Amino acid sequence: MTVADVYVNIPVKSIATAFTYVVPDALPQIDVGWRVFVPFGKARVEGFVVAVRPYDAARDGGHRLRAILEPVDEEAWFTPQLLAAAQELATFYLCSAAEMMRLFMPGKSGLRIFSAYVPVEDVDETHPILMDAAARAVYDCLCTHGEQRGAQLRAALPACDVDGALEKLLRYGLIRKEYRADRRDKAKYEKYYTAGEITEELLRAFARRPAQRRALELFCTAREHTLAELKQAGITTATIRHLTDAHILTEHLRRQVRDSYAAGPRETRGETLTEAQQRAVAALQAGAVAETFHGYLLHGVTGSGKTRVYMETARAVRRAGRQVIVLVPEIALTGQLIMAFQEGFAGDIVVLHSRLSLAERNDAIFRVRRGEAGVIIGARSALFTPAGNVGCIILD
Repeated sequence: MTVADVYVNIPVKSIATAFTYVVPDALPQIDVGWRVFVPFGKARVEGFVVAVRPYDAARDGGHRLRAILEPVDEEAWFTPQLLAAAQELATFYLCSAAEMMRLFMPGKSGLRIFSAYVPVEDVDETHPILMDAAARAVYDCLCTHGEQRGAQLRAALPACDVDGALEKLLRYGLIRKEYRADRRDKAKYEKYYTAGEITEELLRAFARRPAQRRALELFCTAREHTLAELKQAGITTATIRHLTDAHILTEHLRRQVRDSYAAGPRETRGETLTEAQQRAVAALQAGAVAETFHGYLLHGVTGSGKTRVYMETARAVRRAGRQVIVLVPEIALTGQLIMAFQEGFAGDIVVLHSRLSLAERNDAIFRVRRGEAGVIIGARSALFTPAGNVGCIILD
């Protein structure tokens, strides 16, 4: 049996130790760095896997172990470098590793915790509380529709005192309140289709099915089409389903990443550097491409051209295949510096700020994790993005 040591993501100082859970056989992918749903008391909470190991009877035998419920993500959230950084920060600041790991997540948690109400089985239908009209209406709604949140019950029964009825039903044990968790951000996916070789023989076989033949002809020129592209070409959902059922087309899902800065200005050629800028760039680039740490102080009044020096240094780092983090005050995240980096690094930047939705911040981090963005610009929290190969940190 395989078990995992898991930090639960609950911001309570008294819970500063890892708890052991069984890794189900159905979840062999679970490893160090994954975020998972785990049962904790009566609640379902988020946890961070910090170790995966064989069951040890001497160490684990005295406890009734519960199992991990399911993963939160499709891959590990924390890299070994992030885990090591969290542990080092926890040691330095005398706090739990779980508290530090929360810093590496937008919103400090990937989950939304909520309560729901469910009816208790084998209830005496003649119970006196069920003589109350509001309590009976709420109870019948739960029996008919199953688990419901308070807001759902209030919407379904606007004329009832739902809160009062829930309090009575809970007090007498006719229903129970359970805690649930789901992802706070909802990743967007697009559906697309691929086809193998479309031969003349295959096209002839569909001669009497013009709609399906027309769909196949589209795949003669491009072996991949999104569902939106097919619908725009007049291909119906039924036609696509027939071709997938026949194993001629294969359906896939691909994550769509929201990028608020994708439509920004494209790269332009900058002005010639001044002699002072050239000297600064030469010194900074030498340190930026080295494999050892160097710290530099760049002095210049407002309007003296420091941004150009930042950008030329960042270009050298990107040419070396490494990533750049630019830390600026929150108020500066809509100013000239952002516009300059958009022009100089079109399609290669992510900007993190408080006005982004949680989903947009998660998409930005997804791009950084996948190496699709090499320049990360944001306030202090941008320091905790999972950039895997940082070559330069600019603090403006």
